Amino acid sequence: MLARLAVVALALALALAAPARAAWQITFPTNSSGWTSAYGPNEISWTADGTADFSVYVTDPSMPDFSYEVAIYDAYGSGTVYFQSVQELTPADGWTIRLEATNGTTLATSDEFGVTSS
Repeated sequence: MLARLAVVALALALALAAPARAAWQITFPTNSSGWTSAYGPNEISWTADGTADFSVYVTDPSMPDFSYEVAIYDAYGSGTVYFQSVQELTPADGWTIRLEATNGTTLATSDEFGVTSS
């Protein structure tokens, strides 16, 4: 019993000692309010509890292994960027946005959203 308590106490101590990860969230677009322009400009907004060096990626559901790199930020937190495409985006549901730190860590991923042709 004492050994079990020691293991639980150690696990709790390690969890409390771990650095807190900043909370990041993509606030627009959402699954209920996607993009209404196939060319843009289309809004991408996010909130952050801290700053990071990161990139913003947009993924087309018809090409899930490819993402458009929209913007790159250094030591940046909450914000908004507008994505303007040089070619028509595929009107479809299933688009996603990802904020990715320069070390490859995903900070936030949006819900799937739709793009409609304007």
